[in-house]
Amino acid sequence: MKSSTKTEKVWTTTKTKKTEAKTVNKVLNRLTWLSVLLTGLTSTFASTHFPLFKQSSSWMAALIILGVLGMLFIARFTNEGTKGWQFILDARLEIRRVSWPTRQETIYLTLIILVIVVVTSLFIYFLGLLFVNLIKWILI
Repeated sequence: MKSSTKTEKVWTTTKTKKTEAKTVNKVLNRLTWLSVLLTGLTSTFASTHFPLFKQSSSWMAALIILGVLGMLFIARFTNEGTKGWQFILDARLEIRRVSWPTRQETIYLTLIILVIVVVTSLFIYFLGLLFVNLIKWILI
């Protein structure tokens, strides 16, 4: 029986298809990692040895960004990269399932947390003062 005063968001779709990540053989996987390494070394070498990149920080930043993006793109086709990409896709699916709190609930819970932090901080502060005075009384 549903309540007419409160609406709840419920995830009703069962479209969760879990796909196995395709794997490549060991030799091809290692060659792909080698190309990732060579891409990184090439962009590093170019950024430090060519005058165009040494003189202009914007060109160097562009080269570094392109190098990193190229490395990520190539690494995507390794066994580990395929598993990582599948993890990202699964995480996106799970994020869509989250029932996010309303603005009112967020404000209310934030205020509760702030009050608890302030009360706990004051308690720890006064407990510290008590111990400092107790130690001074014992030592003097």
